[in-house]
Amino acid sequence: MWEHTPKQDEYLQGLYPSFIQARKDKRIEPFKNKLFDGWFKCWPEEKEIFGQDWEKGNFATEEDLRELSFAIEKRKQQLYNHIRWHSNGKVIQSRTSGTLKKFFKKEKKAAKQSRKNHKLELYSQHYYETRFKNQVDKEVLDTTPPNEQKKDYNKRKMTIYRRWRSLAWEMESSEVKAEIDALWNEKNSNDEDDNQNLDQDEHEAEVTGSFQG
Repeated sequence: MWEHTPKQDEYLQGLYPSFIQARKDKRIEPFKNKLFDGWFKCWPEEKEIFGQDWEKGNFATEEDLRELSFAIEKRKQQLYNHIRWHSNGKVIQSRTSGTLKKFFKKEKKAAKQSRKNHKLELYSQHYYETRFKNQVDKEVLDTTPPNEQKKDYNKRKMTIYRRWRSLAWEMESSEVKAEIDALWNEKNSNDEDDNQNLDQDEHEAEVTGSFQG
């Protein structure tokens, strides 16, 4: 898990309302610039990696610069994921304006099971190839009965896919689950439910077509 100090946590919490407004106004990129600029001004990544030597310019080798570039990109992802994940529930409790109440009401309107199904599809879109595709393909091949009809084959392979998807999700790390939750909440809050459902249908169709019978 990413550890940060109380001072850093205070800085991030102070940006929750700005993030909510930026997401509502569809101005995420300017918000990211504000988030990253403020963070690295207070807590330079160079100091995290090289200690006091960074002020003396002793990290200018090609390998050092690659390490620094990788660390900065990783930190940016951590910062943005933290804001997306932690801002949702907390702002609901602390904001009372009618606009924000209406905004968050949309995020909570889906039923619990529907939320899970949507998140599983979103998870599959991002992690199917690397997490459970091989297991699905193997079981599809290993359990093929003789003289199977096409409609039965399609039903069987989709059942296998969905079972492995659920198993992979249950065993997934808390970091990945937090990432998927944040992505789902962002899509939902931007009124993209209809487009998301289309993406999910297309993804299942792609998965179905990828099986080898």
